[in-house]
Amino acid sequence: GRSQAGEVYIVFGGSTWSFPFDLAFLNATQGVKIQGASAGDNLGTSISIVSDMNGDSRLDLILSAYQADPLGRSGAGIVYLLFGRSSWPAIIDLSNITQSEATIIYGASVGDNLGSLIIEVSDMNGDGKSDLLLSAYAASPLNRTYAGIVYLLFGEAIVSISSSSSSSSSLPSSNVNSNSIFISIDFTIVS
Repeated sequence: GRSQAGEVYIVFGGSTWSFPFDLAFLNATQGVKIQGASAGDNLGTSISIVSDMNGDSRLDLILSAYQADPLGRSGAGIVYLLFGRSSWPAIIDLSNITQSEATIIYGASVGDNLGSLIIEVSDMNGDGKSDLLLSAYAASPLNRTYAGIVYLLFGEAIVSISSSSSSSSSLPSSNVNSNSIFISIDFTIVS
């Protein structure tokens, strides 16, 4: 098992609901279970429905696993941008997510906790796409312990990355499916 990997549930609207509604018995006609990729990821810390980020005319879903360990960076955090779709499987396992299904955003440093807060904002740079604010509240920029960092990711950049093709040799071998696309946040801060 994946202890504390976290799960997120999408429950489809309907005219009738059982009372109580028990997620242990969720089926494909009622909704989707999204499973965290690795033990300790804590998927679901922050969740948001966002505008169409990849140009397919469907709303997208962004969710965080703020305790995830991408590329061996313990607690750096991962944010998943899942693309909307016309039909959903009963279960989505984030350890097997592909480039056609999502963009994966990795935290920059050990302990950053990327994705502790996720907010969609209006188009900040005039590219016609909504943008995303991602917090890494425990980041320590310029040796300022736990000062935190907020990243502004431009929508057009996310669309370009998610629609580009990558060879599997350019992807990291740890914690990512060979068909996935990812963004590794590694900025140099200039004061």
